[in-house]
Amino acid sequence: PNVGCVVPEYMDQYSTACYPGFSTTNEDVSAFGPVGELTGLPIWRWRTASELDEGWIVGKASGAYYAGSGFNFSMPTERVAAEEMLRFHRDNNWIDLQTRAVFVDFVSYNPNVRLLTLAKVIFELPPTGGAIPSITLRTSPLRMILPSESSTAMLAAEITLIVLTASYMIIDLHTAYRRGLTFLTDPWRLLDATNYLAYIVAFSLRLQPFYIMSARGFP
Repeated sequence: PNVGCVVPEYMDQYSTACYPGFSTTNEDVSAFGPVGELTGLPIWRWRTASELDEGWIVGKASGAYYAGSGFNFSMPTERVAAEEMLRFHRDNNWIDLQTRAVFVDFVSYNPNVRLLTLAKVIFELPPTGGAIPSITLRTSPLRMILPSESSTAMLAAEITLIVLTASYMIIDLHTAYRRGLTFLTDPWRLLDATNYLAYIVAFSLRLQPFYIMSARGFP
């Protein structure tokens, strides 16, 4: 408490504690919670964004930049076990006066239309009190993240496009090598180079889900 905000001296007699809005400069990273039997240390440990595999998130209500770090736990899929875990965290004040945001991430799959949805529910807890909810949904068909779900025709079309683009790039690189700097004086060649760059970025983004899903062993 009282880090990032000031309590006037004339209010000290009331033992007033203040907790400001969130920022990375006043984020509390010290462990807390019940003490573990084996370690003798608090069981809830702050984790970095890389450990949680999270990126920056902008709060829709507060506009605060959340760095993706924080305290986390994974919910079991069995209902009774999940309820017990929630009660344990509630009874031990996992959410307290210092908490400024709670993120709930889950994935749902609709087998009827073969769609996978990544949901992030955010509950922002401003210094004034209350809770402001918001949700972000990202839906994708399985064929966009798993090659095995793509049709043969779609895979053939994408591979053909990659081969053709690579062929034209090689031809233009060979032409640029022969013509030297005069190649850059042709505005159409510069436009071609811009298109190639856009294709490379698009192909990279298209292949990235395949790599991520394969690296994580999904499904």
